[in-house]
Amino acid sequence: VVVGVPCRSGQVAGQERCRAGRAMADESAKEDAAREARRSAGRAGAPVAVLEARLSADKLAALRAKFGKLKVPQLKELLAANGLSRTGAKAELVGRCVEGAGLGVPPMCPLCGHARTRTAEDGIFVCPGYFDRDAGEVKRCDFDGPGQRTAWINADGQPELGVDVPPRTGDPA
Repeated sequence: VVVGVPCRSGQVAGQERCRAGRAMADESAKEDAAREARRSAGRAGAPVAVLEARLSADKLAALRAKFGKLKVPQLKELLAANGLSRTGAKAELVGRCVEGAGLGVPPMCPLCGHARTRTAEDGIFVCPGYFDRDAGEVKRCDFDGPGQRTAWINADGQPELGVDVPPRTGDPA
């Protein structure tokens, strides 16, 4: 063991102690990178792989065709009824509708309670944060974990059960 080796903290420590500290820092960096990858994947909605794995090709094509025929105001109305974001191009709105109708509506963030989570991986959700009107800024939330989807509300205001989705019970919109 060589004594006097500088560690990242700037302190001088034994070589073995320094290696342990570097290993912990490397592991933490890997966890941060994995969390950021899930967070950035979640910004676009459910990854296509999740939709394709959980829905048959026929059902996925039927949902895309069904929502693709609707006008933007109709898509926004459906998204509002389900508490989902109504911003973006028509393709993004259709994608949110397909995800919601096919898989269920992503849950509200259990940590901040202000935003609807987004899918990062199958069963893993991330919170995108929310805009705090009082502070006039976007508040970031670090939620990254499992969640339970709820039933999609159709144009008639009735819940449609998707794949393994329980009915809604007082989910705020």
